[in-house]
Amino acid sequence: MIFRPSQRRKMIVLVLAVSVLAGCGFSILLTHLHRQTKLPYRDSFSRNIASEWKPYGGAWQLSDGAILNRSDESGAKLIAGSSRWADYQVFADLKLVGHGGDIGVLVRVRDAERGIDSYNGYYIGLRSADSALVIGRADYGWMESRPVAVVGGIQSGAWSHLHVV
Repeated sequence: MIFRPSQRRKMIVLVLAVSVLAGCGFSILLTHLHRQTKLPYRDSFSRNIASEWKPYGGAWQLSDGAILNRSDESGAKLIAGSSRWADYQVFADLKLVGHGGDIGVLVRVRDAERGIDSYNGYYIGLRSADSALVIGRADYGWMESRPVAVVGGIQSGAWSHLHVV
């Protein structure tokens, strides 16, 4: 197709107008998404709200300003935040309830699904079997660093503070 100079100018103006409108829409979308995932983030458990968290398995319940998994399902996850977050810190108070297992946090998570190691990201937690701090990477499989012994062990019913950088 051949355009005369006046038609070519109209096409260029039309393409620029569509590009500007698309750019504005994209900018508004990014601003909206940014507001929803703004850092610093703080959970709303103390106000009995957990609507921003998405469960992948488990039986999650708010209780006394905390969230509790009442399931023995291995690999249960509860995730909030944004996959766009990078270079952040997590402060978490964790308590193991029951006779054993591990508790921890997932960071930089993408592509989460139900099941053990069914995500792409990192896990940092406390494991009762060997009373150790565990750090590992999941990519629908598991690669673990050398566990580090926790002085005094991991006690069921006791709160532990975890700071992940």
